[in-house]
Amino acid sequence: MSERLDRIEAILERTAQRQEKQAEDIDTLLGVVATNERKVRDLTDKSKYNEQLFEVLRAEAQADRDETRRLFNDAVSQMETDREALRAEAQADRDETRRLFDDAVKQMEAAREALQAEAQADRDETRRLFNDAVSQMETDREALR
Repeated sequence: MSERLDRIEAILERTAQRQEKQAEDIDTLLGVVATNERKVRDLTDKSKYNEQLFEVLRAEAQADRDETRRLFNDAVSQMETDREALRAEAQADRDETRRLFDDAVKQMEAAREALQAEAQADRDETRRLFNDAVSQMETDREALR
């Protein structure tokens, strides 16, 4: 696109240079009566061509600028859409991670409570067995006396 704009600029510069030269030629040709009319027509035709070419090139340059703006705006819109989608996806991931973490904490708490209950039951059973053994020993001691 830059190359095309450079070409357009070069053509415009050449056109401007031609128009300057043509103006000089017209001044020179004004002095020559016999060829004045034909030369003026030729230069007028060239000028019209150059103006048409200039208008075509200017329209193409404007179309290129419009297309570039449209493409840029489309890219910005797509980036905004992608950013929102990624933001939503990241939030969903955070929510899922939080839910999984909360579930894991609940499972660990339930397992801890179950282990504590089991340990308490074991301690109670151990105390009962110990007390039974102590009672049995006291009974045996009394019987031996």
